[in-house]
Amino acid sequence: MTPPLNAYPARPIQGGRLELAPPKRGLWYAEPKLNGWRALIHTPTGTMWNRHGALLTIAECFRPALAALAKLANRRLVWADCEALERRHNLGRGTLVMLDVVPECGTPTYVQRRAMLESLLPCDAVFGGDTARPVPCGAVVLVPAQRGVLILTLTRSLSTSGFVMLTECSAAISSRAW
Repeated sequence: MTPPLNAYPARPIQGGRLELAPPKRGLWYAEPKLNGWRALIHTPTGTMWNRHGALLTIAECFRPALAALAKLANRRLVWADCEALERRHNLGRGTLVMLDVVPECGTPTYVQRRAMLESLLPCDAVFGGDTARPVPCGAVVLVPAQRGVLILTLTRSLSTSGFVMLTECSAAISSRAW
């Protein structure tokens, strides 16, 4: 059974062109959006759902990455909010990009959830601007979260579709639009 999610399908909130964005107050984090499929994953079983709450039909393409995620299930990573890279472009086919963890209990902030993810997975250098090597295939990766800074060169060099902005107190998907 999937955790309770309040909003389907997932849609951008206040999306649009960067140069037209209103100013932001407080501390914000930026993560690149890599133009994959949004996926909610139950890590112990490797079951994947799409943004509509249906089983992801291309889950078989992610078996190596799902096996790596399963090893993290006993370290409190039971529900993973990911971007699944496959078919839309040739970058990182079969790779799962960790966006967030869905806590089974409590309401940790984005900063707390991010610290947990960083203790489990290293940030991949290619997502930090090192474009000298390819995006890994069939892996589980974490993209860097840039505090208060947007790296537009990263967005352009990796053919990303934009970025996601989160405040330090942003809730997990069980209580925000997913």
